[in-house]
Amino acid sequence: MVFYDYLWHPADYRQAFEKAGLEIAEERQPIGNPKDPEHYVNEHRAPFWHIYVLEPKKLTKTV
Repeated sequence: MVFYDYLWHPADYRQAFEKAGLEIAEERQPIGNPKDPEHYVNEHRAPFWHIYVLEPKKLTKTV
């Protein structure tokens, strides 16, 4: 799943993943390095991107 130019809150993403039958296996929030050649406004203190690694939702077996 790739979302472009959408402003969603984390809960919105989680709801979309749930409806798609997916769960978060890993979440990354990379920040900019002050030594990078790019000029960052706040990206070296607060993450601009959230990267979600998703997997199919595990089925629970009831006995």
